[in-house]
Amino acid sequence: MAAKRNPAETAQIIDINPLFRDDAAPRKTAVQALGCALEAAGAFVAAGLPDGWDRERRAIALLDFFELSEAVKLAWQRAASAPTAGAATAAMCRP
Repeated sequence: MAAKRNPAETAQIIDINPLFRDDAAPRKTAVQALGCALEAAGAFVAAGLPDGWDRERRAIALLDFFELSEAVKLAWQRAASAPTAGAATAAMCRP
């Protein structure tokens, strides 16, 4: 019987700081990196949580994603897979 793999040991470290900024391009790159990490390993390690008085509120908002219904997550996935975004996302996830 093969040993179970712990995704936390091999999870990609993702800088999530761009998720909290107004610049759309770095935010999109961070979202794509999160998606790729979750698709590949089912886990990621979040790094770069911004300092500030509202750090906890921001972290909770990020974690709220995982509380969304499967239907909402699939709708977001379809939107991200639209012809304009799909090729770039697929290319980004390839090793």
